[in-house]
Amino acid sequence: MVFNVKSLLTHSNSFSFEMEKNTAGCRALNLNFIVGGVYFKNAECTAKHGAYTVKAVDTTGAGDTFTGYFLAGVEKGWGIHDILKRASIASAIAVSRAGAAASIPTLKEVLASKFIPE
Repeated sequence: MVFNVKSLLTHSNSFSFEMEKNTAGCRALNLNFIVGGVYFKNAECTAKHGAYTVKAVDTTGAGDTFTGYFLAGVEKGWGIHDILKRASIASAIAVSRAGAAASIPTLKEVLASKFIPE
């Protein structure tokens, strides 16, 4: 599976990217990081997920963590609500730790999380 990702900073509180999934069919989507969570939209559905309140130690790698979990969920065939939830939890865990790569949680940690979204 090949992904082409194009990033665009729309304004200070929202980050969007568009992704085309180059397989037998082509799928485009829009994902916005908004104050209080994330909003997803494509031709088939829309979904949103709230943010988690954590004590931030280091925000380095938070977006990369979210994107990695998002793309892994697409690849694994998770539903969009599970993708947004797991990617959001992973990012919340990541910012509560120091470092970039070292702060990325395992899937086991994400699934064991008891976070409740705002």
